Amino acid sequence: MTTGPDPRLPSIFSPLDRRTLLRRAAAVGFTMPTLSALSTLTAAAADDIKFVAMDYDATMREDTEKLVDAFNDSQGDVKADVQVVGWPDGHQTLITMISGKQAPDVANVSASWMIEFNAIGELEPLDDKFTPGFLDAFVPAGLDAMRIDGKLMGLPYFLDPRALYYRTDLFEAASLQPPTTWDELRAAAKALHNPPDVYGIGIETGDNYEYAFLGAGGTSKYGPDGKSLLNSEIGVKAAQFLVDLVVTDQTSQPGPATANRDADLQPLFLAGKMAMLETGSWFPTILANDAPDLPYGYAKLPMADPSIPYHNGFWPDVVVMFKQSEHKEAAAKFLEFQFNKENRVLFAQQRGVIPERTDVAQDPAFAENQTVQFFVKELEVAVNVYASPYVHGEQEFAIRNAELAKAFLGEQTAQQAMDNAATQINAINGVA
Repeated sequence: MTTGPDPRLPSIFSPLDRRTLLRRAAAVGFTMPTLSALSTLTAAAADDIKFVAMDYDATMREDTEKLVDAFNDSQGDVKADVQVVGWPDGHQTLITMISGKQAPDVANVSASWMIEFNAIGELEPLDDKFTPGFLDAFVPAGLDAMRIDGKLMGLPYFLDPRALYYRTDLFEAASLQPPTTWDELRAAAKALHNPPDVYGIGIETGDNYEYAFLGAGGTSKYGPDGKSLLNSEIGVKAAQFLVDLVVTDQTSQPGPATANRDADLQPLFLAGKMAMLETGSWFPTILANDAPDLPYGYAKLPMADPSIPYHNGFWPDVVVMFKQSEHKEAAAKFLEFQFNKENRVLFAQQRGVIPERTDVAQDPAFAENQTVQFFVKELEVAVNVYASPYVHGEQEFAIRNAELAKAFLGEQTAQQAMDNAATQINAINGVA
């Protein structure tokens, strides 16, 4: 996964719910209910649940509201409501809800948040929540990524291996091939960088470091002793590569220290002002909708050199159920509807995600789609970026990004940035 702040406050529910209102009405002698009153009583009999969804793109809110409306229209036992929240605000919104004892019944979160929320005892295991056979349709590896201590803590919602997107017209005009190594990427960025019309490559401190870490040969960011490997040879090499692009070559877009993939980098590529950008499997769908005439191609992530075994990365998002839910069976019913084949085919088409159900992957819409098949193969060699023995994933990312930003600004070297980040991360993880 992906961005300025647009804070949203959690909904505050009145303690006088509809059932209480009806009971009090009966107590004071309501008789001969009208048809309207009977309709109200029927609605009150349904279990109310809330789904908090993150906002992935321009149509996410509308698409999710349609899903929830379809679920409500399909039955009368459960009434679902949805709140769509921007990713930058999502974590704090959920923390506020949880601490206020108003957690939603279900929410889509990053796998990093799943680890964190599970560690504080707020998530409900899902192993026994569904009808028999429901989980059999899922790709086993997708479910395995959602297990903590052997318990299924969520359903895979968004599997997103990455790629290098590039402007085919610019590459052809410069007689360039898609880069497969860092040296080739730096050369292409220099050749195509023509600000302010075109920037060589999009760079930010978050995902780009993960791509570089994989490109340098890293697969885990923790050593056998549990300490951070950010200041290892591989970790520093990854940071140095990015600093070379930003500081030495100066081939990135303006402001890489504070840039955001979704808010800054992808829009620049869509506007035709960026020659290369590393981002996720969802991007072809956005390109088709927002820039249908833009000539582009995609390729594997470049590695530091050809001798390094190739790996991609993915940032799994997940739908979880909260222990605070008073209607867990109703929430499970909603999840079964949300994750049925028809709805997951539609979601995959809307978002450009890699199917997590085997029957969805076999659907002709995907089985014959070359782009989808490219990313399916990339997923086979992808590392779960959120995999960690610790619960401070979001804090670790923030620390590393802040130190790398200082290096982008020329305030410290790549080595100093990773030394500082590793020291802070080891301290919060208790392995200093």
